[in-house]
Amino acid sequence: VDLLLDSKDWKRNFDNETGPKIDFQVITIDKIINDLIRPPTEDLSIKFDGVVLPKEDKSTGNESVIGFVKASDITLIVKEHPGLFGLNVRQSLKKGNKAYIGMTKTLNDSKKKKQFWKLNNGITAVCKSFKKDNVHGAVSYVVEDLQIVNGRQTTFCLYENSKIDSKLLDDVLVSVRIHQIESKQEAIDITNSTNTQNTVKEVDQISNYDEIGALAVKCRDMFPDFYFERQTAGFESATNDTKFRVTPKRLLDKEKSARAYLAYSNSQPNDALIPSNDLFNIEKDPTYYNAVFKNREIKELIIPHIFTYMLNSLDLKWGNEHRKKIDDNYTQKQILH
Repeated sequence: VDLLLDSKDWKRNFDNETGPKIDFQVITIDKIINDLIRPPTEDLSIKFDGVVLPKEDKSTGNESVIGFVKASDITLIVKEHPGLFGLNVRQSLKKGNKAYIGMTKTLNDSKKKKQFWKLNNGITAVCKSFKKDNVHGAVSYVVEDLQIVNGRQTTFCLYENSKIDSKLLDDVLVSVRIHQIESKQEAIDITNSTNTQNTVKEVDQISNYDEIGALAVKCRDMFPDFYFERQTAGFESATNDTKFRVTPKRLLDKEKSARAYLAYSNSQPNDALIPSNDLFNIEKDPTYYNAVFKNREIKELIIPHIFTYMLNSLDLKWGNEHRKKIDDNYTQKQILH
């Protein structure tokens, strides 16, 4: 198809010399799946406070912009566009997280909150394109398909605190970096490289890989009563309808599922105990990752998940019996353990 689109003979048939230009977009299976996994964000406008620094990527020719945005504007964008975090390796880590507590403390300090822009790592986002749009003297950019790839904890903290007291965000600025990207792989590279404020585990970094996304789609399509958690902590941010339908016992956590599969299906079940940096580090050695996720059907992960749940239930049941001095199954419990 690409060769055909570039063919002069073919294009000549469709060149509209007297009217508007005709554009073609090739819709592939990969694009359809990607849009199912992570629907595009509709175009939105971001207004910067003061000077914006543009920067060209010499290797791709794409531009980035760096500047500061009012925290109140950030929370409004997050509220209106909940799908902004589809490329992030994880969802929010909730209010008990150390970073959340620290940012909240800063927001409640009338002096320090004015320094939020330099006490916080800010937000990194990627997009397909952006263009400058000066409105009433302010520097604004209209952004196509914005995705926040680092800063989920920051946006979550700002949004939750704004619900308690909107005045907490007065005089608060957030540093924002927006990169126009060349490819999905570039987005993954930026996501994994910038997530350093809270420790990013190896299992977090596979969230946007094709195999993981495909398993999430297959699970939603073929087994809707189960939930394959593509993003770390993604189930916590799922809709109430999803959580009511699925329930926690049918939640497939990436790491637990990988280890259950290795223990259940592998001739060397001890492989299930290998360190996470060996199990999920594709650049170092993809052997174990491929063994679990490459060309894998979701049913092949659901079966060991159910089996593991049965084992855990028996372990709990026999443990409760032991505490009640009923030891008919205690030997079996020790074997199971």
